[in-house]
Amino acid sequence: MATTTSSPKTSAQPTTKSSASATKPASSNTSAASAKYALVTGGNRGIGYGIVKGLAEAGFTVFLGSRNKSAGEKAASELSTSTKGTIIAVTLDVTDERSVKQALADVKKKTQKIDVLVNNAGSAFDYGKSVFDMTDDDFNKTMDLNVLGVLRTTKEFIPLLKNAEAPRIINVSSRGGQLSGEPEKLFAPAYCISKTALNMLTQAMTAELPFARVNSMCPGWVRTDLGGAGATKSIEEGADTAIWLASEAPSTINGSFIAERKVIPW
Repeated sequence: MATTTSSPKTSAQPTTKSSASATKPASSNTSAASAKYALVTGGNRGIGYGIVKGLAEAGFTVFLGSRNKSAGEKAASELSTSTKGTIIAVTLDVTDERSVKQALADVKKKTQKIDVLVNNAGSAFDYGKSVFDMTDDDFNKTMDLNVLGVLRTTKEFIPLLKNAEAPRIINVSSRGGQLSGEPEKLFAPAYCISKTALNMLTQAMTAELPFARVNSMCPGWVRTDLGGAGATKSIEEGADTAIWLASEAPSTINGSFIAERKVIPW
């Protein structure tokens, strides 16, 4: 599945052999409780791959979601080696409810919480078309993947997000979905319309999930299979804002549209 174009322990003070022994389980439990877990959809290539890499380097155990099992396992193996982090491949097709439910079951074998959910999986099927040349199939496939896929995944993982201390949801969107500014021809009509809808979904999630921080972000024009070789940003640059929102951004940023670590108009 193509990714969308649209960027961290306690001390004991034993005085006797028995007290030292007693402190070890507490230290182990504290370490387990402080571990951070993230799920990235569409994580096997492109911007998603960059986000998985950055989160692993930031100390997260990352579940790399990929529609294709072998592609996901290959990417997880590569990134585990390069980052020295813990990256676990999970087969996840966000357009298939059964696949999303199975992914949840697979994740629950490893953890009962998700601290960060990055809804990155997405694509465009109508580059260069006029809005009047866009087909029903273009529109339906795009909305199913880019909007309903985000809703399906988030809905299933709400119980694990609720188990986290300060969960964050990051929806990878695009400036192509902005409503501000003058009317202009859309470079991919169904894609741009889906990103406008995704931004509204982000607002709805913010209102209905008060325990979480929910934001949309635009990675910019990134050199991926989707963005093309002529794009202005590297994968690392495109992934940066999502990684920042997941790990460093102040909790006051909520229900917003972010690009290059700054709030931008919807």
